[in-house]
Amino acid sequence: MLQRLLGTILGLILAVASLNSAALANKRVAMVIGNSGYDSVADLPNPVNDAADVTAALQRLGFVVTTAFDMTSQQMRNALRDFGHKANGADMAVVFFAGHGLEISKQNYLIPVDAKLRTDLDVYYEAIPLDLVMASVSGSKGLRLVLLDACRNNPFATTMKSTSPGRAVGRGFSRIEPTRGTLVGYSAKEGTVADDGIGRNSPYTKALLDHLEQPGLDVQFLFRKVRDKVIEATNGRQEPFTYGSLPGKRIYLKAPEAKPEVVQPKVDDTTVDVAYWNSIKDSNDPAVIRSYIEKFPKGQFTFLARTLLGRVEAQSTGKEAKRKAEAEALARRETELADWQAVRTSTEPAAFQAYLIKYPNGTFADLASAKLEAAKRQQMVALQPQAQTELEAGQSNEPKPIDALNQKDLKRKIQLQLARLGCNPGRPDGVWGRNSRRALQDFARHSNTRLGSLDPTQQLHDELTNRKSRICPLSCGPRQVAKGGSCVLKSCNTGEILTPRGKCVTKVKQHAPRKITTNSNPGKPKSVPSKKTREKPRSKSKKAKDNAWGGCTTRTGTGDCLW
Repeated sequence: MLQRLLGTILGLILAVASLNSAALANKRVAMVIGNSGYDSVADLPNPVNDAADVTAALQRLGFVVTTAFDMTSQQMRNALRDFGHKANGADMAVVFFAGHGLEISKQNYLIPVDAKLRTDLDVYYEAIPLDLVMASVSGSKGLRLVLLDACRNNPFATTMKSTSPGRAVGRGFSRIEPTRGTLVGYSAKEGTVADDGIGRNSPYTKALLDHLEQPGLDVQFLFRKVRDKVIEATNGRQEPFTYGSLPGKRIYLKAPEAKPEVVQPKVDDTTVDVAYWNSIKDSNDPAVIRSYIEKFPKGQFTFLARTLLGRVEAQSTGKEAKRKAEAEALARRETELADWQAVRTSTEPAAFQAYLIKYPNGTFADLASAKLEAAKRQQMVALQPQAQTELEAGQSNEPKPIDALNQKDLKRKIQLQLARLGCNPGRPDGVWGRNSRRALQDFARHSNTRLGSLDPTQQLHDELTNRKSRICPLSCGPRQVAKGGSCVLKSCNTGEILTPRGKCVTKVKQHAPRKITTNSNPGKPKSVPSKKTREKPRSKSKKAKDNAWGGCTTRTGTGDCLW
């Protein structure tokens, strides 16, 4: 009886030892903190719910969880210290925090419920640095995970007084670089804030709970799915971010479910070959036919498959070439139509010549030829009559060919051509001076012609002769206006005269200055001429000389000059 009792006790001891060994073989610990009831600012509705739901999920995953709510600064420090001892040597160590957090001078802090944070200096003494949280999981020999649903809009930042210009309070958390094997998950990426949510949980915690217990989901993919779900739930306002790196092996919070082994029945290769060929033999897709050749390189129908593949590829190539040719023809038609639309209302022969050179057999070639002739006739009419007449006279009186002219005659001929083209070189006297060079520069600028020099040459003469229409625009002086292709003197209304600046002004009457006589004898009073003597009119010849314009218009009955 005693031996049976001792055996039972020994069996129980071995069973407990076995259970402890299994537990130690996969030791998982977690610390969950939810701070909702803050003393100095408004309460947060969700952190308590978030902490409770995450605790339940981690417990179902086999974690030994320590959960605390509304912790003060000293309580958080003590709890993290105790958790650090539990995490030492564990396979997985997780810390989850929901509540307020802030960043100051690129350092991140979690805010306990008793924090006042009246100045930026108080943060160092009242808040919990993120480095302290990361130190609590550093003893784990496996996965070290810190999850912070704490990037909510910080109410302390609006009331906190600054004591140092170099100590800036940031928005959200700043980025960190954890050690290898440690992941730190932010509910919102660096410099942004997270929504608290309108339901039981915040958007970040809800997405985390949706995927935390998914079997066979690697930790890295877990946080990618959480990120996508939060972005979708917040319409892109909030994007979670994870910092840190893990080793190359897969890490699961919940292992993949074992799949029953499926025994595939053996199938005769000949049967598969025939069935596969029957499924693709009527296909017109080269990729489908090629798949049979790759799968059965020595199959019963490989030769037929290669023959079919060649025929299908040839047909496909022909169709592609035809489609390409049709597309190119359509593009050419559209380009031709656009070019014709650009020139069809032009009055310059060069525009229609350019179209005909590019499209000699084009759709609008006949219409372009007709418009070219009409434009040439119109510009010939607009030639300057004097230059054209002199040019014709010079050509009719000159029996020698143009290349046999002496240098002076060549210059004169070029000047006449420039005048015909509207580029005024001055009097065509055979002297190649400043006016002639300026006219040649105007021709080059308005005709987009590149000249090697401004000297008169036979080649230049031929180039000008080949131009059939005006090149330089008509330019008139201030006292002239363009009319009928030439400049004529402006006309003014009756009673107006034309000034040198080309303005019509009203004539102004001029009065002769009164003669003032001086008394040579100061002792005698000055004699005053009679009214009749003072009003004696001057002669017409004298008035004509006084007219500043060299002529005199007399007022009827008085003889006075007007101008």
